[in-house]
Amino acid sequence: MNNPKSQEIVARFYEALQYLINDGQIKSRNAFCTEYDIHQSRFWKAEQNHASQMFQLSWLTPLIVDYSISANWLMTGTGTMVFKSPPDGPKNLVPMTTKKEE
Repeated sequence: MNNPKSQEIVARFYEALQYLINDGQIKSRNAFCTEYDIHQSRFWKAEQNHASQMFQLSWLTPLIVDYSISANWLMTGTGTMVFKSPPDGPKNLVPMTTKKEE
């Protein structure tokens, strides 16, 4: 059984995925599973029961690398879910706030 912090990460994953679906960036959960070679039965079981051991951390990677989802937000729940995407697309993401170099 996943501990409460792990369950929160799983919940944020599915929240971010739903955001991307609503935003039209991902067609559906099934399309996401197919695109990233995720076993659909395992995916659905993890969504239904966040406490189960079905969720795979590797599922977070596409949200971080291929979409504008913040790794910090996924892991901790702090900050914003989405990074600001520059005009040339999500592959070259920049944080919404950056520190000035001294």
